[in-house]
Amino acid sequence: VECAEWREILDAIGADFIRVVACDKAMTRGTLGRALETVQEDVSAVKPALGVPRMMFMSGMNGREVMELIGVYEDMCEGDREWAPAVFACAVPKNYDSPMSALLAEIMDDHERLTGGGAAAAL
Repeated sequence: VECAEWREILDAIGADFIRVVACDKAMTRGTLGRALETVQEDVSAVKPALGVPRMMFMSGMNGREVMELIGVYEDMCEGDREWAPAVFACAVPKNYDSPMSALLAEIMDDHERLTGGGAAAAL
């Protein structure tokens, strides 16, 4: 449901060029690059992987665009939708071929170390 709502919000703010991909169980066994290249015709029909922290990987955007999207998402967490907080990361050449499961664990470890706790809910 949130993926479909996120898609609608992106379209409404003129970010229709951004693809939304939900991480399913199979993606956790592949690389970040393979996950980002996945095409999902109806992202709301994808069953997300359970037990995976809520994380968004941004790719192909500049720093200002990334910060704007983070701000929009955080507004949704505080608004009437009450979305769960997420951890944000950028896809870069160094992590593009990294296994998703290892990358998710590494980013969450870094996030918890830097924030003193887990802000992202597991799905």
